[in-house]
Amino acid sequence: ESVSLPTGATSMGDYVFYQCAKLKTVTVPAGVTAIGQYVFFGCAALTDITLPAGLTAIGDYAFYQCAALPEVKLHEGITTIGISAFSRCDSLETVSIPKSVTEIGRYAFLRCEKLKEIRVDGNNPNYSSDSAGVLFDKNQTRLIQAPGAISGSYTTPETVNIIGGYAFMYCDGLEKITFTEGLTDIGGNAFTYCTGLTELNLKHNAVTDLSYLSTLNNLETLDVAFNAISDLR
Repeated sequence: ESVSLPTGATSMGDYVFYQCAKLKTVTVPAGVTAIGQYVFFGCAALTDITLPAGLTAIGDYAFYQCAALPEVKLHEGITTIGISAFSRCDSLETVSIPKSVTEIGRYAFLRCEKLKEIRVDGNNPNYSSDSAGVLFDKNQTRLIQAPGAISGSYTTPETVNIIGGYAFMYCDGLEKITFTEGLTDIGGNAFTYCTGLTELNLKHNAVTDLSYLSTLNNLETLDVAFNAISDLR
C-alpha cells in the first residue's frame, strides 16, 4: 500500500505501477527527473504522492484515473505535463502550474469532476489562467481547459478567439456561457456532457459552425447572430 523508491533512481519507466489498485502512498526520491507514461495509471486508491523538486517531466497518462488523489504539488522546474496526465482524477480539487512549464498535453486535466481551478503562475511565458481558474495560452486567445467543477455562469475574456476541443467537456455544473466578440472557432466536443448547460450567448462573434449543438440536449436558450452561420449540422 505504501512505496518509497530507492535513492539513486533518476527516472520511473513506463507502466511501473500500472493499475496497482491498492497503492495508497508513494514517495518519489530526489534525483528522479522524469515520470514515464502510464506509471500510476488506474491507481484508484492513491491518495498521497510526493514529487521531488528536481522533477522536470510527467509522461502521458501518468496519473490517469487516480480517482482518490486530492492534490499534487508541482514544483518549479517541471517543464512538461503529458497528454491526459491527470485526466479522470475525480478527487483533484486544485492544480497550480509553475512558471517553468512549457508544455501541457491535450486533455491533461479532462474529466476531473471536483477540480475547482487550474491556477497558472503569472510569470509563466506560455500559459495563463483567469479568475475562474480556466486554462489558456499566454495571451488568452485560446481557451484550453475549464476545470471540471466550474459552475453557474461563465464569460470568456475579450481576447479569446478559439475554444479548444474538449474544453468544457463534462463540466456538468455549468449553466450559461457567454462568448465575447472575437470568437471565431469552437473545437470538437467542446461542450459534450455539459448536461447542466441551458444557455449559450454567441450573438456578437463570428462563429459559423454550430454543429457542436447536437451534444447539448438540455439547451434552452441560444442567442446567436444567424447571418454569420454557415453550418448547422
